Amino acid sequence: MDDPSSLAIKTIGQLSDNPRIASLRRFIEEWFLSYFIPDQARQLATAGAMEHLSREGDNIANVVQYLADEHQETLSEILKLLVSRVSQLEKVESEPTIDGRLALLFKDAPFSKPFIARFSSDGTLKLLAYLILLNDPNPPQLLCIEEPENGLHHRLLDSLSEEAQAYSQRAQIFVSTHSPFFVNTIKYARQLWIFQCADKGYATVTRADQIHDAKHFIESQAGLGDLWSEGYLRGLPY
Repeated sequence: MDDPSSLAIKTIGQLSDNPRIASLRRFIEEWFLSYFIPDQARQLATAGAMEHLSREGDNIANVVQYLADEHQETLSEILKLLVSRVSQLEKVESEPTIDGRLALLFKDAPFSKPFIARFSSDGTLKLLAYLILLNDPNPPQLLCIEEPENGLHHRLLDSLSEEAQAYSQRAQIFVSTHSPFFVNTIKYARQLWIFQCADKGYATVTRADQIHDAKHFIESQAGLGDLWSEGYLRGLPY
């Protein structure tokens, strides 16, 4: 490229003469990184349905509206799962406001009227966002979720991990975590990758089932999160 800051795949991948490069470009462009921020989801969104959740989740009300319009069965399943895990939660819906924006409303069983997302807990909002991502009718080629344990009760991580496993049958998924509780939900060591910074500043990546000192414990079905906490799951030296 004439400009070293330009990506060749972005430019060359637009040309029909390069179908393989174009295919790789489309594949990479469909990767999605979720770093959900509850405070962003609490904001009133501009009215209008949106098919996919944004990186920080500020359009969650728009996606709920889209699912209600186009995939009612999927939304019903998402809300059924959410209600089963959040105590007293009865219903979630999006509703247009007088000034043309969209509000996400939550209804708790003890109360007669719903309340807006501003008064919902971080955990409820995050769990709703993850259920939307993992039940997307048209999932991205690669879904990456950053530290889902933040703001969630550790007992919710097991079911979240199961849903991530089910999602992996439809598309690829990577989840980064610092939680041994979440790591304990992983059934197979080949699904766990250890990232660590080496002395020279480079990151090394090691699959858990390739760590020699941990093989005996893994074969005896010891919890991977427990092994990690106890220092057995150290990556290979750079």
